[in-house]
Amino acid sequence: MRALGEEFGLSPQESVRALDKMLWGAVATIRESGLSQEEVMDLIPVKPMQEEADALVAAYRAKLTALREKLRP
Repeated sequence: MRALGEEFGLSPQESVRALDKMLWGAVATIRESGLSQEEVMDLIPVKPMQEEADALVAAYRAKLTALREKLRP
């Protein structure tokens, strides 16, 4: 995402700063808003990458489940 910010015209420092603010803001919203996961997701008005997000979640779930099974005694 940093590289994409730079492709869009941000300097490397601006790109890192924008990502930093975005990530900390997202974490603060999740931890401090008192909203459920669904309510937090509903704050996003447009989800242009929903299909890709679903595929990423499925990939993480599959890989992490397999890893957990390997680590279980």
